[in-house]
Parts: sequence; structure tokens; C-alpha cells
Amino acid sequence: MNDTLSPGPLPRLSEEFRRLAELSSGETVTLRALLGEMRPRDHALLTLMLSAAFLSPVPMLGFSQLFGLVILYAGWRMARGLGPLFPKSWLDRPVSARLLAKVFKLFAWVTSWFEHWVKPRGRFLAAHPGTRRVNGVGLSIIGLLILLPLPPPTNFPPAVAGFVLSAGIAEDDIVFVSLGWLLVLLNVALFTAIGVYGLDGVRAVFAHLR
Repeated sequence: MNDTLSPGPLPRLSEEFRRLAELSSGETVTLRALLGEMRPRDHALLTLMLSAAFLSPVPMLGFSQLFGLVILYAGWRMARGLGPLFPKSWLDRPVSARLLAKVFKLFAWVTSWFEHWVKPRGRFLAAHPGTRRVNGVGLSIIGLLILLPLPPPTNFPPAVAGFVLSAGIAEDDIVFVSLGWLLVLLNVALFTAIGVYGLDGVRAVFAHLR
């Protein structure tokens, strides 16, 4: 895969998810097949895809370690200004395709509506190499939080942040990038609270706030 960053138009997000759903029509699928020939901003498309998997109402059991690690690694490479390049063992590891196909079809529909809200805004800032590197740090944080050995529901908050930040990066939308970073910081605060008070303690605080 190309390790350089070069400009080029990207398909709309819904088109990407339809492509991914078609590729997931068999019993299993590999990340290599899903990624195909990656292009410059496909770190963002990759992290968008993997974050979306945890937004499904169906628990993604067994996926958090692999997907969290890939998001962390993708963000790390983006933060260093490098293009997509992943170990063969990750790319060729088969995963169940049926659940992924359902998730991708769902988000093809969701993003067809979502696209009306995310669009190129402030591209001179959103697409700046320095901004890309900073966003890579944010994606690394998201991957780390998803990777933590916590119950499945805890994947949802960082996945929302990863989805919004990735969409902003993919579409050169500084508004969504800013919103994504706000969600990243809220997640850091949430997981810090879990580390200090425990999951039950945080649940008790939210129950009291209600």
C-alpha cells in the first residue's frame, strides 16, 4: 500500500459504506479486502468505518481489540504524517462478515442523511498538514479507549467521537473536526472518571444527575 499522502477526491461516505457492505457478502472478510487500494485520507475512512461498527445496537463482541488497535495505529501514523501501512497479520486476519455487512448497510443509510450536514468547510484549516497530525493524536486516543478491557457499552462514547472526528477529516469539515475534538475531550474526562471511581461509581453519578 502506498505510504505517501497525495490529494484526490473521495467518494461520498454513503458510497463507501455501500462498497463495504458489498465486500462483506460472504462468510468472512479481511481488512485487506475492505480497505482495497487506500488513498490519502483513507486513514479517516478506515477509522470512520471501524468506529461506526461500535455504533450498531448489536454488540460487537470480539472486535474491540482488533478494531481499537487498528484505529490507534492509524491515528499514530496520521500524527506522524504517514500514509496507510499496516502489518500483513492484521490485514489478512478473517473476521465474520455477516454482522459487518448489516452494520455497513445501516450506516450507508445513516450517512446518506448525514452527508447533508457534513461538507467541506474551512478546508484551508481542516486540510492543513498540522491539523491532520493533531487529528491523528485524537484518533489514537479514541483507539486506545476502545481497546481498553471494559464492558461493550463503554465502546459507544469513544466510537461516537471517532465517527464524528473521522467524518470531519474525510470531508475537510472544520466544524465536525472541532465537534469531534470536543467529544474526544469529553471521553477523556469520562474514562478518567471511570479509572478513579470505577464503572459503578460513574453510573451512580449519572443516575443521580437524572
